[in-house]
Amino acid sequence: MREDNVVSGSKIRYRLALAILAPLLALAALEGLLALTGRFEPHRLLVPVDEGGQRFYAANPEYGRRFLPRWNIPMPSPLWVRAEKPPGVKRVLLLGESAAAGFPHPEFNLARCLEQVWAFYHPHQQIEVINLTMVAVNFHILRLFADEAWKLNPDAVILYAGHNEAIGPYGPASVLGRATSSRRVIQANLWVRNTRIGRAMEAVREKASGGRTRARARWGGLDEFGEVRIPNDHPRLNTMAEHTRENVRDVLRGAMRRGIPALVCLPGVNLTDWPPLESAPEAMDDTTALAAWRRGDARQMTSAWQAYRLASQHADFGDWETAWPLYRRAVDLDLHRFRADTRVREALTLAARDFAGPRVLLMDVDRRLHEENPLFVTDREYFCEHVHLTLAGRLAVAAMCAEGLQALWGETRAWAGADLTIQDMARRLLFTPMDEMVLWQSVRDLLTLGVFATQPDAEERQAMILNTLEQIHALSRQQWNIERMEEAYRAASAVAPNDVMLDVIAGRHFRDYGDQARAVDALRKGLSRFPSYPHGQLLLAQALMAVGEMDEAGSALAAAARHGFEMPMLFVIRGEWHARQGRLNEARVDLERAREAAPGHYGAMVNLANVYLLLGEDALAMSAFADCLEVDSGDAGVLNNYAWLLATSPRAGPEQHREALILIDRAMQARPGFRRYEATRALALAANGRAMEAREVGRAAAAYLEQNGDIKTAREFRDRLAQRGVTW
Repeated sequence: MREDNVVSGSKIRYRLALAILAPLLALAALEGLLALTGRFEPHRLLVPVDEGGQRFYAANPEYGRRFLPRWNIPMPSPLWVRAEKPPGVKRVLLLGESAAAGFPHPEFNLARCLEQVWAFYHPHQQIEVINLTMVAVNFHILRLFADEAWKLNPDAVILYAGHNEAIGPYGPASVLGRATSSRRVIQANLWVRNTRIGRAMEAVREKASGGRTRARARWGGLDEFGEVRIPNDHPRLNTMAEHTRENVRDVLRGAMRRGIPALVCLPGVNLTDWPPLESAPEAMDDTTALAAWRRGDARQMTSAWQAYRLASQHADFGDWETAWPLYRRAVDLDLHRFRADTRVREALTLAARDFAGPRVLLMDVDRRLHEENPLFVTDREYFCEHVHLTLAGRLAVAAMCAEGLQALWGETRAWAGADLTIQDMARRLLFTPMDEMVLWQSVRDLLTLGVFATQPDAEERQAMILNTLEQIHALSRQQWNIERMEEAYRAASAVAPNDVMLDVIAGRHFRDYGDQARAVDALRKGLSRFPSYPHGQLLLAQALMAVGEMDEAGSALAAAARHGFEMPMLFVIRGEWHARQGRLNEARVDLERAREAAPGHYGAMVNLANVYLLLGEDALAMSAFADCLEVDSGDAGVLNNYAWLLATSPRAGPEQHREALILIDRAMQARPGFRRYEATRALALAANGRAMEAREVGRAAAAYLEQNGDIKTAREFRDRLAQRGVTW
């Protein structure tokens, strides 16, 4: 009887094992079969590229598909790094999100600033900072970045992140991946979705939806979280903090196992110049709330706006001892959780202390910018908005990171941060007033998002930014020209010969000054050292189109597509490239895609309106031109083209004909002396029945076009006038 029971038990265990193993074996076999087809390759951050007999790694622009189900996914920061570390160079991994990536002007990212700050103090010891950063990620994803990047043989790793722990993938406020209490479940989800089977299932689901999912799901940035509000006492925030601590521990454990020292930064937050975006109502008046606060009962202060207001009042009187904790309380109570709060700071601190010793250093960047900064005046010096840094802020953080590296590597040189000036570093980085304008224009665009609309000083902040832009623009016109730019480029190249971004930045500025040939030379030089930089390839394509090199421009666009995936600017510029070659339907596809990805992109709006005009899609063109004038009512080119359309379209009636004359008069006022507009005015006069005036203006306009070789336009213009009975 006992033997029968043993046999019976063995059969049960065998069947149970078979029931478990059989599906796993079947899945493994399917994964293997898919591997043989070469399809549905798992996403990797680092893509190997063999060039010139050497192996490099570039960043995979599609990596975000691993966790972000949107068609216009954010991309990892561009990367081009040798697989083998150069002799005599110390290599540093920088892990971070948008603040470290350099948003809103990524050419001046934290990795590049750190390289140049280090070179300023240590000219005989080169470091290479590998920019492993990406917009919208948190430590659930940065942990995966580190897992891949250890093969680059770094000498140190820096963690500068924490702002996206709530809103990033799998965070409590996230729209990118469902939050769960189990970190293991999150890790399993990321792994399964990135198998070939997981990717194949995504493709099947997409096909079954007929592409509707793809068309509907557009990444909207911070506006994605506009309806998500999480109070400070929500239990999921405690889960978030525990996940953050464990993810950071995983990164540090991987570094320690390989003998790599690590710097953990508590990231900087705009405390004094950024009122909370959303707040619970005030539970009591200011006097009662402050009295409870001073008794140590922080729970009584439940309003973020009240905490910020009280902090600002005490700061105005110089009572920083009271103000700083209140500012931090305002961050904790902000219902839109876009900044690293006390929980995140504590999670990062505990993770670093779990590895106490000389190989892990904790750097409280935020306190050093604030409480421990004897020169502090306002966060407006360091921050563009809530967490993203001005040039002064980036350089301050870079200096702290450089100090941390010095300590980790046992450097004996005394740190002399006061020696570094913003002007010195701006010259090394080739940061000009034009770059300052790019930065603040991007901030202005960011703050038009709906999620910022309820901030108490939203209108005042926009007015401040516009005033700043006007001042910078005036300074740029007064003090900068192409000769000064050339001189600054040469000077920066002399002191920072290893900075691969200098050539691209110079090329961008040469384009702005209208010297396309010089721009082409600089951009080619930069891209020979950084070929995977998609924005540089797009700049080169534009410059090449300007000098008539259409085939080479097409090659640059193809390179940008390989390394930049579905960037809105790729669609805009490629649409223009198609249009210039008469491929209007292809141009239309690209430009409509650009408007879908970036509805407010003015260049896409203008180019698409012109393509509709050329295709004879009059109704669409009229609507598109009207949209353009809503954005810029003084754009002379748009005014002219819209007037031409209204004067010639069979869809237009007397009211539109009168509007055409008004529009072309405005265009000619905006650009006096530009004689091509006379042709449009002649057409508008003819449409309004003023034939004699149209004949006089038209004769001069046609002669001008013919003298300047534009025979095709002159012929079309004459035909259009003839249709109105105007000839000579």
